[in-house]
Amino acid sequence: SKDITHAVKFGDEENVIVVRVEHNDIADSRWYTGSGINKTVSLIISEKCHVLRDENVVQILNKDVANGAKLYFKTAVQNDEDREVSAAITHTLYGRDGKTKVLELESGETQLLPGEKKYIEQEGMLIAPGLWSEDSPYLYTWETEVSYEKNQHKITDIMKSRIGIRDFSFD
Repeated sequence: SKDITHAVKFGDEENVIVVRVEHNDIADSRWYTGSGINKTVSLIISEKCHVLRDENVVQILNKDVANGAKLYFKTAVQNDEDREVSAAITHTLYGRDGKTKVLELESGETQLLPGEKKYIEQEGMLIAPGLWSEDSPYLYTWETEVSYEKNQHKITDIMKSRIGIRDFSFD
């Protein structure tokens, strides 16, 4: 990811964003001789206190998940304000339909100094989870929200991902 905040024009001024590939450093490759952009390019606009999207983790802590999955969430929050802020994180897990709330975890208030990145850790139990398999690829929607005092704790950043829970073993 690349932060372009320093180059953005605010207000009514127009911004032009160009994504370019420079193939000068590596002229050839044994397996792939072309070049280009082969992944999705996204522009993410966020408040100064926001979730760092590439630094979030959800893990299953127990081995037998058929009766319940103990989930561990680790979320990176960055404060780019020029002052200390108080932030809160909410994790919500939605069922297969993307609408039915099956788990919600709210963090307490966390103080972040100007420029500080902090990891917020939470755990929760998902009772009788729908398990992912090739025959029935059950996926949850994982939503992470951050809110902070500048906006009277209104939601200021939302990150959504799709996750599956699977139970397997091998000898």
